[in-house]
Amino acid sequence: MPEKNSPLTLSTLVLIILFLPGFVSAESPGVLRGGYIDFPPLTYTDASGQAAGEGIELTNRLLREVGLEVAWQEYPLGRIYHSFRHNLIDLWPGSAGVPSIQPYVLETKDAPGIKVRLYAYHLESVPPIESLEQIRNKRLILIRGYTYLSKLNSLRKANKDIVTAPNHRSALRLLAMGRGDYLLDFGRPLEAAEKTVTIEGLQRSLLDQWRVALVVSKSLEGASDLVEQLDRSFMANFAGQCESETAAC
Repeated sequence: MPEKNSPLTLSTLVLIILFLPGFVSAESPGVLRGGYIDFPPLTYTDASGQAAGEGIELTNRLLREVGLEVAWQEYPLGRIYHSFRHNLIDLWPGSAGVPSIQPYVLETKDAPGIKVRLYAYHLESVPPIESLEQIRNKRLILIRGYTYLSKLNSLRKANKDIVTAPNHRSALRLLAMGRGDYLLDFGRPLEAAEKTVTIEGLQRSLLDQWRVALVVSKSLEGASDLVEQLDRSFMANFAGQCESETAAC
């Protein structure tokens, strides 16, 4: 018989923790591993360290409709792609049609009813543009970590004068300082940054737009059925409530 005062083994401690009331693990049945990026007001981490934003809230509501929950974790965008390739996350509310992860994911066709709009922001002294091709050989300001859906790959090679900003606020400051002709950024995050960094006469030109989808790992059991359920839930409960330029309902 073991001694009365023998220490608890690691496996025993794990079992005790798992069965404590209220404990939820990302590996628990019905709990998906969700990833998100810092893209306010769609998805971000709030002051208390919790996943927040209109996209997070809508995704949670859609998943509750089909009896699921999400354990959220913020990642850099490149880490999201890596995690899909290596089966480390199940779900991401993000851009539809990302080329590098298409072999590993399925995507909703309707949910969550959100569009991402890419603009070229510029000062009044700089002429507006109408296409990505027109910013070739111009001085550009980009946001670190964004892939821009690979739409800028050829421009990155052609344009030698590119400044990379760590975030949207810094990018606005660089534009105000004249460090670039055009800042390539997305509508909603840039609007959020303008609340703390104001530039008089800031102009913008729409360059492109694409859907946000609920991107689901093909490795998740029942992934195809889940994608169909999410689309049905969206059409039944939320379609028509979302404005195209807002991040979520």
